[in-house]
Amino acid sequence: MQTANCIIKTSDVHTIPVYGVTPAEAQVLVKIHFKGANGQALESATLAADVERDGQAEYERLCAKYNPSIIAEMWPGHNKRLPQTFDEAGIKLTNAPQPVVVPTPADLPAEDVAPEVEPLPEKKPVVKKSKLA
Repeated sequence: MQTANCIIKTSDVHTIPVYGVTPAEAQVLVKIHFKGANGQALESATLAADVERDGQAEYERLCAKYNPSIIAEMWPGHNKRLPQTFDEAGIKLTNAPQPVVVPTPADLPAEDVAPEVEPLPEKKPVVKKSKLA
């Protein structure tokens, strides 16, 4: 079963990054957040990895994580045939994530070197005398 990393849009102004989402879980999240997100609940889903999980195990995992009545409504009956790929779920993935390029020291801009400053002279501790004595 495929998994993806994506951003769930819960409203017009609020998004949540979600990692390791299966195709069936993505369908559940879209169903839950469809209205609040004005029809566009899933954003920038990129393929992450494959996991070994059959339809029944995924169904039980989703029932434990989300409202079981929503899950039962989406996949009724005894034989649970949940999507194994995002193509089966009808979810389009965005392009694969671009690797993060860490600049080498030669690529970094030159830093201004601060002039050396002489250290301050060491101060003697101040001893306070009591006014009561």
